[in-house]
Amino acid sequence: MVSARNSIKYQRESANHPHLTPQRQTLPLALLMAGEQTLLFGVVLFDAVLAGQLGVGPLAAQVIVAGLIQVTAVFFQITAIGGSILVAQAMGRGDRRDAELTLRCSSLLSLAFGFAVMLLVWLFSPQLISLMGVSASVEQLGDPYLRASSLAMPLQFLLLSANGCLRGAGDARRPLLVMGLANGLHMALALLLTFPLQLGLLGLALAHFISRIAGLCLLAIWLWHGVAGLRWRGGPISRQRMQRLLQLGIPVGLEQLAIRGARLMQLRLVTELGTAALAAYAVTANTLSILLMLGLGFLLAALTVIGQLAGAGETEQIYERAWQLQRQAWFVLGGLALLFFIWPEMPTRLFSADEMVRAAAVPGLRLVLLAVPLEAINQVLTGALRGAGDTRYPMWVTIFGHWLVSLPLIVLFTTVLGWGVTSVWAAMSLQMFVRALLTAGRFRRRYRPQLTQPMEAA
Repeated sequence: MVSARNSIKYQRESANHPHLTPQRQTLPLALLMAGEQTLLFGVVLFDAVLAGQLGVGPLAAQVIVAGLIQVTAVFFQITAIGGSILVAQAMGRGDRRDAELTLRCSSLLSLAFGFAVMLLVWLFSPQLISLMGVSASVEQLGDPYLRASSLAMPLQFLLLSANGCLRGAGDARRPLLVMGLANGLHMALALLLTFPLQLGLLGLALAHFISRIAGLCLLAIWLWHGVAGLRWRGGPISRQRMQRLLQLGIPVGLEQLAIRGARLMQLRLVTELGTAALAAYAVTANTLSILLMLGLGFLLAALTVIGQLAGAGETEQIYERAWQLQRQAWFVLGGLALLFFIWPEMPTRLFSADEMVRAAAVPGLRLVLLAVPLEAINQVLTGALRGAGDTRYPMWVTIFGHWLVSLPLIVLFTTVLGWGVTSVWAAMSLQMFVRALLTAGRFRRRYRPQLTQPMEAA
């Protein structure tokens, strides 16, 4: 009864706020955003597939370089998420000029971050690869691949930051089309450059660079003329807006840094188990990434929907809309996790041609698949908290879970007890459980409606 009354109330209030996303569009919005994220990170998985066909050494090098590149992604997350929050709140108020100001500020910051990170990675590439403790052969493959990959960083940062602002405006279709064009071109070029032209890992880097140019050109055409109430051209740049964007985005960047840094530490610990164990870890991690990409779509949808509600002042609807998205995420992610659990050969065969590597990966994969519903809680409710402007608490929960729960357990399991690569995923499942408890508790305390029953007359 309460949910039905709230739905009717929301529909009535939405008529006064036409920029809000209707309830019936929540799942399509999440699936479109999940599609964009699948295309974005799917290209990394595609590269892993090609690297796996080149051999165990190239696959190990690709995993290490991909992990290092993901650490640099914290910088575009600052502008993409910060911009998305501010645009969503501005659109909830119906203030398109404010949303355009955020787009311009976010784009400028993302370019600055992109060139700075590119320079640092290029200069210190050998040291970064060496820190991972890989063999000399893997290091020799990884160094030129990392340097070549860094050239696309300014393009990637600007592209993803602008896409984030479009998502905040409620437009999930164009970012999906942009990533579809860019990654379709990447896949075609990567196949051509890696095998017929025999450029190996460098072919993957070159394909990525060219495809980012193509995606950015399409996005620039749309934003120059104006889409979803946003335009790149004209208008001032506000230092105050940049400061606010950084204020919201830096905690998200630190959160992502904690995740990426912890994953690098995991990689470092797994390398001590040998190249075969590292390859098995990569197969499980890449399979899990398919589910996490879908979860990230629900996170971004929650950020957009809740951000619009917060901007419109409709805070009473935050709890209901977030849990609506949560149920949808459980259905989608849980169904796919169940499919992978029953038929693990389907995803693992994509990422390795080695039967022994796939067999070593399956126990850990099945174990972590059981924790997918918990990670769905982390994804959706983190997005809801961010959309409402609370970016600090998810940051601290992430740091605690990855650095004070999973990493110590991985050290205990692998180094002290001498267990294999499967124990890494046991530790990861436990930290997902801890983070889900903390995140759900925070959201319930802040946004659960306080229902009171009227006292009956004596």
